[in-house]
Amino acid sequence: SRTPRPGVGAGGVLNGRLLRGRLSIAEAGHTIIERTTGGTVETLGSGTALLRLSGEDPASVAARAAAGDSEALHYFNEVAEAFAVGVFNLVHCFSPEVVVIGGGMSRSGDLLLNPIRRMLEECGGVCPSSRAVVVEAQGGDDVGLKGAAVFWAEGHES
Repeated sequence: SRTPRPGVGAGGVLNGRLLRGRLSIAEAGHTIIERTTGGTVETLGSGTALLRLSGEDPASVAARAAAGDSEALHYFNEVAEAFAVGVFNLVHCFSPEVVVIGGGMSRSGDLLLNPIRRMLEECGGVCPSSRAVVVEAQGGDDVGLKGAAVFWAEGHES
């Protein structure tokens, strides 16, 4: 079985085509969201960050948080808030109508999506371009792999 590579990626679609950078689609996980420590979306707002904070499998922490466990909620909320900062930055830069969140952390549903929605709503008055609908991806854990395949295929069209 294939083990997914941990991290945070991003992709955008404009006029039905995947947005392309010079070298890749988007390395959103490496954007710095904590200036004093150099913390990135990936190091502070991912499943890997949740594992490092809690010492426990991220899916287990999410399940406990969903059940109301206060310790798990503390860990999960810390990671979700960091992830929300990263999403806000992308939304502010690109002003999309919809943000689709996929990957392992997205399986926690509103536990992850609500902090993102809250941040976009709170910042919406100051930054109207941050208004976007936030939904969970329907592509499962392979959404990143599928995006990479589209990226490759579009780059090899004749």
